[in-house]
Amino acid sequence: MKLIFMGSAPLVVPVLEAIVKDGHDIVGVYTSPDRAVGRGRKLQQSQVKTYAIRENLPVFQPYSINSSESYYKLKAISPAVIVVAAYAQLLSPKILSIPRFGVVNVHPSMLPSYRGPSPIASSILGGGQMTGVTLMLLEPEMDTGPILAQLEVPINKEDTSQSLGDKLFYKGAELLIRTLPKWTDGTIDPRQQDHTSATITRKLLKADGLLNWNKAAVVLWREMRAFYPWPSTFTFLNSKRIKLIESSILDDTVTAKPGTVIDLSNNGLRVATGKGTLIIYRLQVEGKKIINANEFLMGDPGIIGSIFG
Repeated sequence: MKLIFMGSAPLVVPVLEAIVKDGHDIVGVYTSPDRAVGRGRKLQQSQVKTYAIRENLPVFQPYSINSSESYYKLKAISPAVIVVAAYAQLLSPKILSIPRFGVVNVHPSMLPSYRGPSPIASSILGGGQMTGVTLMLLEPEMDTGPILAQLEVPINKEDTSQSLGDKLFYKGAELLIRTLPKWTDGTIDPRQQDHTSATITRKLLKADGLLNWNKAAVVLWREMRAFYPWPSTFTFLNSKRIKLIESSILDDTVTAKPGTVIDLSNNGLRVATGKGTLIIYRLQVEGKKIINANEFLMGDPGIIGSIFG
């Protein structure tokens, strides 16, 4: 099938890889423009672009997919279908109208739950045990289109947005390969979403990572997992920013002020919260490497009794 892939996030490389291995005629890979990173402002390309170049696939990096230039280029290519996975640009109705079999989106949630830009983190924050992946036809409104196929995926207690996202897009890739031929040969009847039961996610901000120790330990634990690797969770101690990497919870009762480092428990720093305690196993002082709680305590034995905030 003459196909175009659009995606930018590192998590979606398995989707492109599956399409390549399935033997489709990939006539274009659209991904984000290279961006300047670090102090040297060196240009860095997306992992999608790296993979596409390795496979000798044509790469396009428009700043706007909806520009006249992009529209006429896509029109000239005339793909049978466009597959989108975490591309980070909304497609206009004109772009959506180009492929004969529409634009198929790989969305990492069980739609209509968790529409929008942060479905993976939101599913962890919600505290559920299951999420999933949905193949849907894109419409001008975000994540409202009819569903072609869905697959449930469990959320493990250790899952972060990184690990859960890896699972969801691997499963999404498998589902896509099984579903595309059924869609194009007319054996799938798209199912409309129940818009009345939809939930909407918002774009995460860096400020979301600042922990509020007045919250319950279970909420903070979910935030640490949901916000890894970005925006990551952090707190402050003596004006130093400390990134918190790994934790667990204890459903115990303490009278200490939320944020107080109580003691070292099970090789982790036990910190009081609004309800229960959070055990911090790995953390990172700004500008330093990631260390475990024992190493942190050896470097600052006076931490016990201090208050994060």
